[in-house]
Amino acid sequence: MARRLTAVQWVRLIANGIRHSEIARSIKVLPGFFPYRRLRQPAGPLLIDIETRMGMGAILSLALRLHNWAAHLRIDAEVISTSPLYSEGADVLARFFERPGAASGHRVSSLAREWIYRNEAPVHVPLSEAVDLFARLFKPNAYLLALLDQAAGGKEPFDLSIHFRATDKYFETGLVQDEQLLAAAESYLANASRVFLATDDAAFARAIRQRWPNVSFTSYDLGEVAEGTPRHFSTLRADDKAREALVNMFLLARAPVCVRTMSYMSSFVPLINADIKTVTVNRRIDHLTPFPERQLLEREDQAGALSSSTA
Repeated sequence: MARRLTAVQWVRLIANGIRHSEIARSIKVLPGFFPYRRLRQPAGPLLIDIETRMGMGAILSLALRLHNWAAHLRIDAEVISTSPLYSEGADVLARFFERPGAASGHRVSSLAREWIYRNEAPVHVPLSEAVDLFARLFKPNAYLLALLDQAAGGKEPFDLSIHFRATDKYFETGLVQDEQLLAAAESYLANASRVFLATDDAAFARAIRQRWPNVSFTSYDLGEVAEGTPRHFSTLRADDKAREALVNMFLLARAPVCVRTMSYMSSFVPLINADIKTVTVNRRIDHLTPFPERQLLEREDQAGALSSSTA
């Protein structure tokens, strides 16, 4: 069945565009200018807390950009996240990734943090630099590694991974029809036996399983969510949402090919697995395309140009 925006979705789309316009963003962060100025020459390490209500992929993207900003200015900074979507006051990143010790330092105010990442931190980090940064800062700890192997049924890679992001992603990339992704995945599914599937759309999950009944699909969902509700904004427990997001992110990278729609979650697969091939069915590269989505799409373009030149 073809997907269409409802009247309510159109209103939300327009309101979202106004709220995230360059003018609105610039006005929103103005109060952070003077708190930021006081941080220009810190007397000691900084502690930056991402306590904003945003998805896990967006948190990791912002964390990498903030670490990159601090490194280039030779500032000793630690980035944590107590986002209420994934935490009840503790650093959610320390629960899943190796950390040298307890996070400490002068706590940066939320106003100063907003100013830094809107006006000071580089909007994009080169892919090679981002890969190294991610490997150093977000190495899965024993707890996350055990979750990954349990969810995957062992350490063997999948033949293919698929990510179909629906719900509110139409704000940024427009609606994606099921058939677009099914068509892009068809040639890979023909030779696959084990596939990892991540999606926030139950109807799509049913459709792909019915079309390829001989393929073994593995998914990692920790509860039922109302149709059309983004899983990170659902009523699932905060810890369950954190586990679900990170297991999906890392298992999408545990395959030679990932067929996907634009989304923070699957845009991290080349940072986790530098050898993975990605096939993105809806593509938009402009000034609003975020890090590391832009880097992934540019990587696909370079791979396509190389293939054409050697054909």
